[in-house]
Amino acid sequence: MKHSIYALVTLLILGCASRKELGKVNETSITVNSNLEKDFITATLGESKTSDAITINDAQINGNIMYLVVEYSGGCQNHSFELTGSYAVAKSIPPQRAIQLYHNANGDNCRALITDTIIVNIEALATTPMPGSEIFLNLKGYGKQLKYIYQ
Repeated sequence: MKHSIYALVTLLILGCASRKELGKVNETSITVNSNLEKDFITATLGESKTSDAITINDAQINGNIMYLVVEYSGGCQNHSFELTGSYAVAKSIPPQRAIQLYHNANGDNCRALITDTIIVNIEALATTPMPGSEIFLNLKGYGKQLKYIYQ
């Protein structure tokens, strides 16, 4: 009986310890889904256009790649995405460029809530394609400014 109590106490301690570790997960980390080919796009410079509804939950830049965690409704059609930057650049230090993620739902009226990670090559958004050049990217629908250092 004494061993059973020790075993029970040990299990409780280990169970609590693993829950504490789960609480330390970085809230801004992005998990990339396994369907990279569908979701890998290249940013371009262009004019503003109409987008279907989309929510941007997170955005991060690593090197010349931007990772966007998005939510949208659908589930019955293939959806496509484009990331477009404005030709205009604000003359600040570092410069700033407005960018927008465009979503084409292809007429999908289904109601499933889809969460996806969009991976974007953002080299075209740099003002000077030289290693170390900096620009702030202002992503429409995302409340934080993103600092991009060209690599």
